[in-house]
Formats: sequence, structure tokens, C-alpha cells
Amino acid sequence: MSCPAVDVPVTVWIVRKKDGDPIRPLATIPGLLADANKILWQRGLTLVRTGAVRYLNNDAWLNHTNVFSETNAVMAAMMDSTNSMGKAVELYFVNTLDGDNGPLGLRHPKGIAIASGAGSRTIAHEVLHDCGLEDIYIADGQGNPLLEQVSEQ
Repeated sequence: MSCPAVDVPVTVWIVRKKDGDPIRPLATIPGLLADANKILWQRGLTLVRTGAVRYLNNDAWLNHTNVFSETNAVMAAMMDSTNSMGKAVELYFVNTLDGDNGPLGLRHPKGIAIASGAGSRTIAHEVLHDCGLEDIYIADGQGNPLLEQVSEQ
């Protein structure tokens, strides 16, 4: 099966720490996107950065809690502060999502948040969620979902 090639415009936002340093070094972004593209090309997708990396200067947006709540005002405020007018996937590089043991990435209706410890696999995973794909989990013999993903079996 062949997939049509689609360029996916991406706008990159990096939250800065109190001292002004970005939570993710600028020099790492091209490599992260290139490595994510090595995964995404299998589905005919290529991430294409639109313009320069942009910065968010609000340390309240470094560490997010309660990230799975649909009423997460902090996450929404961060993503509402920017706007690519629906013409690009917005990637937000933050420090943590629900603490050090939280998810590495999160697809939100207004963008994708990526924790500082995440790599290109997480970016590709969340972009595929943004394209409508869901996680696939296995179930036991009675149809009860197990916690591990199919890839972990």
C-alpha cells in the first residue's frame, strides 16, 4: 500500500526558563524533526518547520499538571497565546507534563506539548494522534484492556 506524500507544516514553540534559557536547546530541533520524519515517512508524512523557532517567556508554562483534564486552563492559555490559524501543527516544548513520571508528549486540541526528556519518537507519536490515529492496546481474553501497548509485547 502506498501513501500519498503530505508535507505537514509545523510551528515550533519553546518555553524559556526564568533565566531566559530555552528548555530545549535550539540546535536540537532540526535533528528531532528529521528523526521524527524517519518514522512518519512510512505513512507518507513529512514535518516541515514553518519559519524560525519561537519562544514563550512564561515560566508558569514550564511544568504542566493535570494535563489530561479538558479544563486545563494553564495548557489552554499557553496554546491560546499563539496562533498559526490552523495552518500548522504547533509543537510546544515544555519541561514536564504531570511531573517527572508523566507522559513525554500530549496531543491537545490546540497543539502538541512535548516534555524536555522526549525525543523524535514522541513527536512522531503525537503528530499521528493529531492526524486522527489512536493508541492500540491489547486486551486479555475477556476484552479487558491491558496497560501495555502492542509494541511492548
